[in-house]
Amino acid sequence: MHINCSGETRPGQPTVILEAGQSDFSIDWAFVQPEVATIARVCSYDRSGSGWSDLGPHPHTLRQIVFELHLLLEKAGESAPLVYVGHSYGGRLARIYASTYPADVRGIVFVDAGHEDSLMSLNGRIVREWELATGEPVPPPRASNPLRIEDVSADIRQQLEAAAARNAGRAVGSPHDKLPLDLRQARAWAMSQVKWFASNNSSFNGDEILALKNARAATPFPLGNMPVVVLMRGIPIDPSAERGVEREQNRQRLSADLAALSRNGTLVRASASTGHHIHIDEPELVIRAIREVVAAAAR
Repeated sequence: MHINCSGETRPGQPTVILEAGQSDFSIDWAFVQPEVATIARVCSYDRSGSGWSDLGPHPHTLRQIVFELHLLLEKAGESAPLVYVGHSYGGRLARIYASTYPADVRGIVFVDAGHEDSLMSLNGRIVREWELATGEPVPPPRASNPLRIEDVSADIRQQLEAAAARNAGRAVGSPHDKLPLDLRQARAWAMSQVKWFASNNSSFNGDEILALKNARAATPFPLGNMPVVVLMRGIPIDPSAERGVEREQNRQRLSADLAALSRNGTLVRASASTGHHIHIDEPELVIRAIREVVAAAAR
């Protein structure tokens, strides 16, 4: 797996882990990582099958991703404690990592992160992802036997190849058009890879999100006194959109609930962010939040 670490390791200070959203890559932290590297050791990486990383074992569950990151950090010699920064889908991974390896995580920054009760559109209807749970046991993580494209059935492989071909040469739209040209080109390449489509192969997301929901209900402060900052996009959902008012009220309530995972949680509105990628629209806000959490975690 591909990992990019910079900055000095300082005694008693946590290493910062930058976790990208579901359709994003390590390069999406280009405006954040160099600044964070001036005050802490910081690593961004590409999940297996994403960007410059090879495919990992199938299915690519949330638990599998967390296990792979832990193994990657161990092999790269990057030691705990950690401050975990999770964008969108990465916020779920931050919570699962913290519950799986509780001694390792000292602080979390959620960047417009998803919540188990977030509303999503699926086949023309609005649902919560945990409603898609099947009750089937989630398989344990594995460290061997990665998926190979040649082992995928011919009909599925054709679908993956067709999807990759449609993405080839795809224009990098807002907000990624703010990235330097070489990174825009790298991102377009990464999104055209068959392995990227093949890595999104878990049918257990609903069950794992339901487990998060149940864990949240089991205790008022799952993250204890851990320093937590939740950054929420400032521009509201268009009220004229389908169930727009309800979705906006739900978004604000759930962002506040993420902050309430810890007794030491703070909610910050990114007032200038027009979209979902605060770390591209307002990188200085994300950098400030990381500085605050690193300092609190070090204390």
